[in-house]
Amino acid sequence: MDALYPAYSRKQRLEAETFGSAGAATIITGTLTSGSTAVSAISGPDAAKIKDGDLVYGAGAQVAPIMISSHTTSGATLSGPSTMAQVGAELLIVDPTTKLSGLHGAVVRLYKQSLTPTQNTTLADLVAAEADYNGYAEQTLSMVADAIDGAGDYLSESQLLIWQPTDALAPNVIGGLWADDGTGALVIWPLDAPVALNTPTNVLKVVVFEAYLPPGYDAQVLP
Repeated sequence: MDALYPAYSRKQRLEAETFGSAGAATIITGTLTSGSTAVSAISGPDAAKIKDGDLVYGAGAQVAPIMISSHTTSGATLSGPSTMAQVGAELLIVDPTTKLSGLHGAVVRLYKQSLTPTQNTTLADLVAAEADYNGYAEQTLSMVADAIDGAGDYLSESQLLIWQPTDALAPNVIGGLWADDGTGALVIWPLDAPVALNTPTNVLKVVVFEAYLPPGYDAQVLP
């Protein structure tokens, strides 16, 4: 299930994803030269947070992530050459020693099939269509496992989320899920197919995944 991000532009989505409770990543700008390991004119409100050993994304396509070998208050040396030349390039700096869990602590809720979300969907729209079957309750994400995939990208995985009615008195047909971090940030996952939660024998099981490059959240419905 690909997620929708109705509240954010691409940069804001990236910040919302990486500036979670773990604080594992930051965004800076700097000047890159193709074939060079130097980053000059580093700036940004969080530039002071970077340190040697941090991973650098956005310096061009690399087979493996590039790291900061050394740095000053205004420049840095990378462990490998950039493949792009750009003034004011936006760079994602990731601390590999910190848990990458920007979605950690976000509240996940279900919405009914009656809502078809778009990029213009608001929190009020979701609340109006929220599930209300007997036994329904929101759940809080705990991003409990970090991994690096075959492309060298960082992933984080949630606990198993389970929704199940306690009786058949208030049946719902579920169209999808959304996450709310408490600050107005929204991530919406429309289900590939609606799920009927209308008896205690019907169960919706979901695991949420968080990818750091390319920026995005994904969710998997389990059998």
